[in-house]
This record gives sequence, C-alpha cells and structure tokens, in this order.
Amino acid sequence: MIDNWSNRDKERQCRTCMYYVEKIARSSRTVRTTIGRCKRKAPTSNGFPMVYPNDGCGEQRIDENKI
Repeated sequence: MIDNWSNRDKERQCRTCMYYVEKIARSSRTVRTTIGRCKRKAPTSNGFPMVYPNDGCGEQRIDENKI
C-alpha cells in the first residue's frame, strides 16, 4: 500500500507555526511529553485547542524564527 503522506513537508507542523504556543512540558521516567495550544482561532468555552508539536492542520503560517 502506498502512503500518500510519506513525503509530507516536516516544516508544515504545529511546532513551526506562528499560532502554536508551547504550553506544558512534562517528563516522567521514560517519556517526555510536550503539548501546546493553537491560537489560530478564537477560544471556545474550553479554551484554545491542545495540539502536539508534530500535528498539522493545513492552515499553518510558518514562523521563520521557529525553523
């Protein structure tokens, strides 16, 4: 089976987006998890959506300072 996303551009991820704000960095004994908030649109009653740095939505604006 052919993977259509195998050549996905690595810079088109939340971690390089100008709307991504790193929020929490937790480390346990074996795993370090970093998550952030997407500030692309207005917050809902639950606040801004939580995203992982390697997520992507297609509406990214690459921040040259994060590349």
